[in-house]
Amino acid sequence: MPDRAGAETVYVDDANPPFMYGKHGRALGIYPDLVREIYHRANLPVTVSAVPWKRALDDAANGMNSIAGVYQTPARRDTFAFTHLIYVEDLMVYQKLDHPVSLNSIDDLNGHTIGTVRGWNYGQLFNQHRKQGRFAISEAASDRQNMQMLAMGRVDMVIAIREAGNETLRRLGLDDVIKASQQPLFSYPTFIAVNRKATTATLIPVLNQAILDMRKDGTWTRIVNEALNHPVLQSD
Repeated sequence: MPDRAGAETVYVDDANPPFMYGKHGRALGIYPDLVREIYHRANLPVTVSAVPWKRALDDAANGMNSIAGVYQTPARRDTFAFTHLIYVEDLMVYQKLDHPVSLNSIDDLNGHTIGTVRGWNYGQLFNQHRKQGRFAISEAASDRQNMQMLAMGRVDMVIAIREAGNETLRRLGLDDVIKASQQPLFSYPTFIAVNRKATTATLIPVLNQAILDMRKDGTWTRIVNEALNHPVLQSD
């Protein structure tokens, strides 16, 4: 719900640092900070709300709200209008150092149990392999839970965004036990998705101009770097 009259609500994940997370009732991270600046430049009031990712997707799809840090899929294009990309996420495969598997393609996941985050879409190719039963899936609520499961040997591998996965390992003190693959399994651009029923859907060009301006004047890079080095992250 908006915290002031007329504000657009933009949902983000509450458990995906450093990209987006909730702390003390406030949405923090790269995407919330980018969204606030984008809407500020577009002269549009905004409330950024951090909630569980599945709820963010469901509520945004069923209501008049928007969502940030989301991938485009054919089904989502029917419901949402998308801005220019705001980031490119590299999805890495994480393994325990004492049980490494050579990873050169998605076929190397075959026969293993993979930790994923509930509600996340890992792309068409991943979904096809999953439906064909080439590997098993273990869904958790967050990267943190997945990495803990991996450390205990309950899953064989975990897929996570590079920055988020590395930050989670640092927080858990597992960065000398678990390592990421050398190359990403997939790379996906992320966007702000505005429900087509919302009045702000017609203002996508204004949001896009704000994104372009932020990239040109260095604001986008500054916000990303500051979010990656946020003192909240460093002290957790």
